[in-house]
Amino acid sequence: MSAVIPLSKDADRPRIKGAQDNSVRTKVVCLLVGVTLLPVLISLGLWQLQRADEKRDLIRKGSNGPVIDSLSSLPQQLPGAVELQARLLSEQLLLLDNRTREGRVGYELLSLFQDAGSGRWGVVNLGWVAAGVDRGVLPALPALPDFTQQVSLKGMQLTAQPGFMLGADEWSPGWPKVIQQPDMARFETLFQRPLYPAIVRLTESVSDNTDTRWELVVMPPEKHLGYALQWFALALALLLWLAWFGWWRVAANVKEKAKDSAEQSAALAEWEE
Repeated sequence: MSAVIPLSKDADRPRIKGAQDNSVRTKVVCLLVGVTLLPVLISLGLWQLQRADEKRDLIRKGSNGPVIDSLSSLPQQLPGAVELQARLLSEQLLLLDNRTREGRVGYELLSLFQDAGSGRWGVVNLGWVAAGVDRGVLPALPALPDFTQQVSLKGMQLTAQPGFMLGADEWSPGWPKVIQQPDMARFETLFQRPLYPAIVRLTESVSDNTDTRWELVVMPPEKHLGYALQWFALALALLLWLAWFGWWRVAANVKEKAKDSAEQSAALAEWEE
């Protein structure tokens, strides 16, 4: 009988060895995935911290920077506070479409203006107006000062780069003209004059029924810090798993070697009997 048992074990060894090989491959793949993901998660956390610093710097520049009172020179930093005396070209208005405010859809009202100090022309965002129930009908626009009246424009000057769009930005004919994105090059072609390369966004309204409450940044620094914390927490969890996996593998190897040694000792004892 002592000769039959070892033969049965030998017959099962190929199957056991194949299962062990598959298990080892799976564990190696998991280990490689974990080691690859760890620096990615840490990088994402650091990137969110960098974005938080950028947003804080943006808010600081917008709040504490010098106030521009003339468009005589190009903008030195954006965003930047402005307080200009100007005249509005209120007969030719632009409606920036699909702008939401507190869950309501509407437009941002853009107008050309001429700076009284430098004579330069620029574009001003006069504020947000609500859209009507029927989107095919434009809303009633607020009464604005005509070109003969000088008004005070207080706000922030911002970059005016069009965002990403899947299709072409088809502007409506006539006035007011409905547009999807601010595009200074197209504005210059439309109005046939060079324009100041930044848009002035009012923080104090020059008319009724325009909402000039703005957030300087869409996502505040605190939100970026929250995302960074999430990425770092995931990285820590992954690091702990890798540490446990490494310890478990060492313990499993020691246990397996001890088991093999015991089996060899038992087989030797049986053979000697």
